[in-house]
Amino acid sequence: MNDHYATLGVRRNASLEEIKKAYLRLVRNYHPDKLPLGTPELVRLDAAEKFLVIKHAYDVLSSSERFLYDSSLGVAVKESRPRASSTPPPQVIYCQNCGSPLTEAGCARCTKQQSSVVHGAGRRWAALEKYLDGKPLVVLLWLAFFAVGLPCAIVIPQTGLGDGGPWDSRVCGIGMIIFGFAGFIALMRRGIPRIWKDIKSLCTKHPFTGNFSVLFIALVFLSLLIGATQNSPKAGTLGPSDKAFMGGQVFGQFTGTVVNTKVNQSAQVELAIQQDHGTITGCLLVERPLFGSGQVTGSVHNRTVEFVANSPFFDIKFNGQKDGEKMSGTYIVTRGGIGIQHGTFTLSRSSTSLSDGLTSSDCRND
Repeated sequence: MNDHYATLGVRRNASLEEIKKAYLRLVRNYHPDKLPLGTPELVRLDAAEKFLVIKHAYDVLSSSERFLYDSSLGVAVKESRPRASSTPPPQVIYCQNCGSPLTEAGCARCTKQQSSVVHGAGRRWAALEKYLDGKPLVVLLWLAFFAVGLPCAIVIPQTGLGDGGPWDSRVCGIGMIIFGFAGFIALMRRGIPRIWKDIKSLCTKHPFTGNFSVLFIALVFLSLLIGATQNSPKAGTLGPSDKAFMGGQVFGQFTGTVVNTKVNQSAQVELAIQQDHGTITGCLLVERPLFGSGQVTGSVHNRTVEFVANSPFFDIKFNGQKDGEKMSGTYIVTRGGIGIQHGTFTLSRSSTSLSDGLTSSDCRND
């Protein structure tokens, strides 16, 4: 005869509440409806048989039949020699997730699955979904980071804004050094675990502010890193007027070519200009077979350069863009000439002195 107390794993003098708790604990492991999907059929059959024994033991010990059972058990104990041990036999408990037998160390199968990379990634993704749940501003912030922030952080250091040109690698390098020094100090004082804990705490208590701060720092770091890799002019290779020209000002001496597309002729030109804030003045010298030498007045705004060369017979308006140490664009003769005269021009900074008398105060006119 089965020992109902041993079946439930309780003492012979256990209270009704203890018997009920033991029964409910065993139900979670052996009831057919509690076994997880995919449990082998043999495991299900074995669990069903054991559950019937457990159910019968509980029905007896939780009702008035317990007294009669205890009486019969006492007689059986007296008649049997030696006395049976009161220690209940070990119960086989199965894992609720996969149906495998449990050991003292837990479920070996689940432990192996949980240690896999796929399981770890799924768990972190679930944690991220839980964190972002109910935080639409944080979601929009991350979308803006990938859609706008990252492209700008990559493109702007290479192309620049306003007057164009890549960022100065030396300045970006100094910024990287400052970043690295600040990071080293924080690492020495706090350590990686505490820094990571502080970041998680900030993003948990203040989701939008914390995420914005982290993403902004990441974008600044990325921009400086890309800017530090750009090819900036070497120190000492540019004179004062060259640096001013690269930075948005236009003055100095230039040589180049103009092409009159109306008559399909070209000529060499020389240009000497100076700048006072946004206004430029100077002198243009046009070689034969074209004409138009005279004083120059105009303006410069960022990369756009506009100036007019005035001579006794011609007014020539030039519109162009500066790119590094070059200027190029189109021109049109607004006064003089036969019909509508127009064409293109290309000028580069001159490394040698230009013709004598090529100044705004003493300029040849033709």
